[in-house]
Amino acid sequence: MDPTVVEITKSAVGIVTTVLSWAAVITIFMLFRNFIIAGISRALIMVFESGNDKTREVLIRFLVDKNSTVPEIYENLKKNFEGGGGQ
Repeated sequence: MDPTVVEITKSAVGIVTTVLSWAAVITIFMLFRNFIIAGISRALIMVFESGNDKTREVLIRFLVDKNSTVPEIYENLKKNFEGGGGQ
């Protein structure tokens, strides 16, 4: 076989393989992205349904403006883990 044909064939196979690989990576990313979004949405719904009034208020404020509630959430988590959850 002519060396030029072999080089062109190797290049074509490499390009096709690269395109298929990237298509597979993008497809997998899209699939996992949907599962992650569904999981986070369900967790927020569970917190809202089973939480008390204070928890609901903090969740709503968090969804509206994350920066205003992060210190409060951090303090509550710290208090829970130091006080009763660290076994």
